[in-house]
Amino acid sequence: MTMEKQRTALDEFVRRQWTATGPILLGAAAAAAVVAVVLTGLTDAGGRAERPDRSADAAAAAPQELGWPQVEGVPDGEQVISYRGVEILVPEAWTIDDMHCGNPARDTVIIEGGSSPGALELCAVSDPPKVTVVWVDRLDVPVQEHPVARLATEEWTLHGAPVLRGQGSPVFLEGPDPRRLSREVLVLPDQEVVVSVESPDAEEAMRLLMTTRVATVDSAGCPAAVDSLDVIPATRAGAAEQLAPGTPTGASVCRYTDGHLVRSARLGTDQVGELVGVLNAQAEGVGAAHPAEVAHGLGCTEIALEARGFVVHLTYPDGDPAQVLVRVDSCDRQISTNGVRTTVVTQELFGVLAGAVDYDGGTSALPNLDGGIELPFGLQP
Repeated sequence: MTMEKQRTALDEFVRRQWTATGPILLGAAAAAAVVAVVLTGLTDAGGRAERPDRSADAAAAAPQELGWPQVEGVPDGEQVISYRGVEILVPEAWTIDDMHCGNPARDTVIIEGGSSPGALELCAVSDPPKVTVVWVDRLDVPVQEHPVARLATEEWTLHGAPVLRGQGSPVFLEGPDPRRLSREVLVLPDQEVVVSVESPDAEEAMRLLMTTRVATVDSAGCPAAVDSLDVIPATRAGAAEQLAPGTPTGASVCRYTDGHLVRSARLGTDQVGELVGVLNAQAEGVGAAHPAEVAHGLGCTEIALEARGFVVHLTYPDGDPAQVLVRVDSCDRQISTNGVRTTVVTQELFGVLAGAVDYDGGTSALPNLDGGIELPFGLQP
């Protein structure tokens, strides 16, 4: 087989990996077998081995692009789920973290969560609903140690970013009629994110996974990662008297943990008006740490290092935009500021922001407001 024929055969091998519904993922052994068949013909008419093209070998060994279409914007009837610079489109009617007894109750997106193996029995649920679930999780351990990420063993690229792909068929219930769901898995190592779609409909699972995209700035206008939670001092008139000066007509809320975007939302007109009213009602000053957290050595050490907080981006019909930073860690940096005016953070403001992004960071109250919250591990003031 001539070198030209070899290349043609390899090109055909790559092309045939694809179908109308997505890639046919071949394991490393299967791929090696196909390539071996091609290479057996690499001899000339006299039986002498031809010298292989090493540059072509290196190119063939590099991860291939998945070739999924990159959807721009947000199509009608869809919503964007954004987490650590990774976005995925799901139906607009879906809610986030719609769980019952630790298990998905209906079609939903579960972020940084999982089902409890004994939850169904404890809640006397004999048969889980046939739902489609998009799981979005943090990859904070090696891939092989993550219960879902380890299913992804095929190396690819997605719009230029390195990824791992895999599949599985989990069984949720034992018995005469076990519940089997198709599972499609995508691991994005650079973003430290695992996306897993489970569905009784294999085509729907693949369709949802193929909407995944990587963004440095997400659809709400929030940067996926920041070096620190700071704001550019507001330049609009009235910024020294109001956190949200003037009459903003648009707003996005970005929720960060440890410099990474974990949730975001672009607000509707009514939500903008409510948020502006609450921001401008904050009293000037700086919040104090909860005495229990100081006594137990919490708050101003590990929790503070995570720099949890919200950044609100305000837009106007004309002139410069404005930003408001709302810190919600547990130290004396419990503040709201537009870079010119600094105020305390009320429980009302925290509630509005957490409600906007459908995420409270694991706590429904702030540690130094309204009598504090129950501390972890049963600690008491």
